[in-house]
Amino acid sequence: MKLHLICACILLNVSLPNGRAAQLPSTPEVGGASTSSLARAATLTQNGDFTAAESRARAVIAADPDSAKAHYLLGYILNRESRASESLAEYTAAARLQTPTANDLAIVALDYVLLKDYPDADTWLSKATAWQPSNALYWYYLGRVKYGLNAFADAIATFTKALALEPRNVRDEYNIGLCLEGLGHFDQAEKAYRLSLQWQQDALSQDAQPFYDLGVLLARENRAEEALPYLKKAAVLDGRNPAIREKLGMIEDTLKKLPEAQSDLEIAVSLAPHSAALHFQLGRIYQKRGLSIQAKQQFDLCAELNQTHSDESADSINLPSAPTSR
Repeated sequence: MKLHLICACILLNVSLPNGRAAQLPSTPEVGGASTSSLARAATLTQNGDFTAAESRARAVIAADPDSAKAHYLLGYILNRESRASESLAEYTAAARLQTPTANDLAIVALDYVLLKDYPDADTWLSKATAWQPSNALYWYYLGRVKYGLNAFADAIATFTKALALEPRNVRDEYNIGLCLEGLGHFDQAEKAYRLSLQWQQDALSQDAQPFYDLGVLLARENRAEEALPYLKKAAVLDGRNPAIREKLGMIEDTLKKLPEAQSDLEIAVSLAPHSAALHFQLGRIYQKRGLSIQAKQQFDLCAELNQTHSDESADSINLPSAPTSR
């Protein structure tokens, strides 16, 4: 039976949780020797050692197949390893044994995001926010999914709820900007991006995304000179993001800064070597600079990648780490 069928039955009979964010259990109630093993698996998970954590969780399940906490923990671990289908199978097994929490539903939703099944992700995040409406992170996840579904007005309402729970949250504000841009309200989107930048101007650790978003918007409006410093700042903050390097290189190309464009697009290609589009962009720069041999190499790679349909795409929902399990 699929998880969503099991949970649909459970949801009819369970009362709403009282609201605090779920945390990893320190000592799951599994009894006997398996208790310390599962607690150790939880600690390894919190420390990011997912391989060792998975091994311990599976050992607990082998000894006690009816341990709901072990199945939930393993499902969470597999989600963190981006093994969505396996994670969902564990949540299905766990839901047969014990009612899921709002946190479990949120992680299930993130599995569906990994599978690019955004309608099911929307369903389970909507349930998670209904069960735990004070959890700003769940509202953020739900907003990202609605954005992925192009439901921009609904996404704005969702991010606004997250922002009400965590005022001056930079991430929520620039996501509102993305939604406004999706609706074609470019002036309002620019204001949202600039407000998010204002909110983080004194932060020790700044988010590259609003710099990138504002730079892209300005570039789209043929304001390349204005866009350039924002994209450069984004590249400084997140130097290993190929989308940032690609857009920066394209702006530098527009401004006839060809050596800089070449450098940034070379970095982009090194970070996303299976992107046909990046090889094509770099080939164009080589061509403009009279580097015909290098240009041909890039165009040939572009053609080869297009034939194998292995192009990488940046058009995905980017989410932070999953919420902690249970």
